[in-house]
Amino acid sequence: MPEPTYAERQSATPARHVDRRVRQPGANVDRDTGEVLPDIPSLMEVERRILACDTRLGELVEDYAELTDTAARAKAEWEEHRDRVIVGIAASGERTSEDVRLATAKLAISSNGLPGEDLYRVYLITAAAAESCGKSLYAVQARLSALQTLARGLRQVTGLEP
Repeated sequence: MPEPTYAERQSATPARHVDRRVRQPGANVDRDTGEVLPDIPSLMEVERRILACDTRLGELVEDYAELTDTAARAKAEWEEHRDRVIVGIAASGERTSEDVRLATAKLAISSNGLPGEDLYRVYLITAAAAESCGKSLYAVQARLSALQTLARGLRQVTGLEP
């Protein structure tokens, strides 16, 4: 029996290394294992996503600045109203500690339906919205960082690294 040629031996042995980083479009199945591989976006698609993230990041920064400013103003209005109630309690001549006056002011505001209750609610809602916006800001920053890393890797693989 004749010895197999080099080409015959190569086609009969399974590939030991499959380069999964650079593939042709539509080639999302590993030829050896049949494993479905994730689609790798093109560098242009990654850069498009980076621009979209950058735009969203700018919008979130503006929203965050506006919400924190509104929350600070709402807190100041609430504290001013609360302090007026405390001064009114102190002016009545009754000697009490600061904690008691503060608690009495909070009870007076909530039981009498004074506008301070609404001021405090606005402050809490705005502060929560600012916190939520800040968390979204961090999430978009993380996504942007991941996309920049992916773009850097794609540039290295494709030889487009500056």
